Amino acid sequence: MVLDCAAIGDVDYTAATVLTRVIEHLRERHTRLAVSAVLDPVREQLDRYGISAALGPGAYYDTPGEALEAFHAAAGITGE
Repeated sequence: MVLDCAAIGDVDYTAATVLTRVIEHLRERHTRLAVSAVLDPVREQLDRYGISAALGPGAYYDTPGEALEAFHAAAGITGE
């Protein structure tokens, strides 16, 4: 699942708490959350709240399309 963060300009404590719960909930269901188009100040907030660590490595993408391409590559899906 990819969350497009292009319109997110700030993450407060409540949002961080909810996002942490969502990540845990998805992980229990063998679903990974990734994010795209994260602004630098928002990335810093996600790092500070521990969200980046919870997401794990390789969870940040520049665009939703880049995330989709990575998914297709990992799943062995070709454009043919």
